[in-house]
Amino acid sequence: MSNRQKQNVDQLLYEDQIKFDNKNALLRNKESPKKNFNYNLSPQNDQKPELYNLESKLQQSTIKIKQIKQIKLSFIDNNIYEQLKSTYTEDNKQNEIPNKKTDIEPIKHETKGYIRQIKQDKNRRLKVFKHLKDLYNNTSGLRNVEEQYKNYVREIEDKAALDKNYSLNLKNKKIVGEVCNAYIQVRGDGNCFYTAFGFQFLYHLLFSYSDQEFAEFIHRIQNQKMRFRIQYIKQQIDDQSIEKDLFEEFIYILEELRSIEMENRFMKLKEEFAKWQINENGDGFLYCLQTLFFRNLSYYFLEQSDFKDVVLDKENLLIWEEECNTNEVIINLLAEQLKIHIKLLFLENEVILREYEQHNKNIIILLIKPGHYNIGWNLKQQ
Repeated sequence: MSNRQKQNVDQLLYEDQIKFDNKNALLRNKESPKKNFNYNLSPQNDQKPELYNLESKLQQSTIKIKQIKQIKLSFIDNNIYEQLKSTYTEDNKQNEIPNKKTDIEPIKHETKGYIRQIKQDKNRRLKVFKHLKDLYNNTSGLRNVEEQYKNYVREIEDKAALDKNYSLNLKNKKIVGEVCNAYIQVRGDGNCFYTAFGFQFLYHLLFSYSDQEFAEFIHRIQNQKMRFRIQYIKQQIDDQSIEKDLFEEFIYILEELRSIEMENRFMKLKEEFAKWQINENGDGFLYCLQTLFFRNLSYYFLEQSDFKDVVLDKENLLIWEEECNTNEVIINLLAEQLKIHIKLLFLENEVILREYEQHNKNIIILLIKPGHYNIGWNLKQQ
């Protein structure tokens, strides 16, 4: 064999070895990411320039392959995280408090999939303002209430404040403590039940409900034949055109709240619900509209039930600040129709707990002392 033939054979063997080593390097990298082939990036004395260039290109290709794999893995990890975040569910979740941990936290759902039903309408808002302002001026606005008691819902107070407010003895403290360890005071008027119930239901609607559940609820209330009327101080709202405006503005506000980022939503809900001054920009609307809604919803459920002839003062449901004397029938209907687990705590000398629809995951806690309802709440133990 001539020297030239020998060199050609050696060259072919060398190139085959390079290809073989490169494949093995990639295979070992795949099986054991921490092990890497290090290619010499400077030519040795016995290396030809073309071989150096070949190795350099192989090295660059390997680096690019690794970068592409890292980008893909990063994308996959982020995508999986987003999917897990948007589908995270747990049963019996409630009461998210900003900057505080709670033992019942809301289920977190993305809201991108929900299609809004009601658009902003300035003319509608002005009409609603006119009627709600008249309603307030002829009812709550007539009373002289100290500034600290004007908000419809107040700040969350801990177990010590709860025990003190209701003068609970040792036995009653234990009973109440098994249900809630905090509470929220609501403004004292004839609407206090609808304040205590409505605030907690809206909480679940805005936090615990998935996009699909939220959409189904909006669709349901839009399609059921429910009025939005009310009577107050020799006046009334009993015009279906006006009722339509009130109802649509209520849905619009709910959809606005639902669109707020999760970490800010609770603060905004509490802030909007508490407002008592009625302004053209929508301040004070939520409390009034939700009270109208739950009063009319209660009446609607009662009329569809077997209890419609049992509740003799059912017309009180449609009178602003009037209380129904058989309110436990209404509580039972709301729990059943809205699929809510309601815990009703009677806080007198002897504490009594009554529960409705216990199989449902979302919980509403009502604290009642004759003549007034407050909200039972839970703060997570540190």
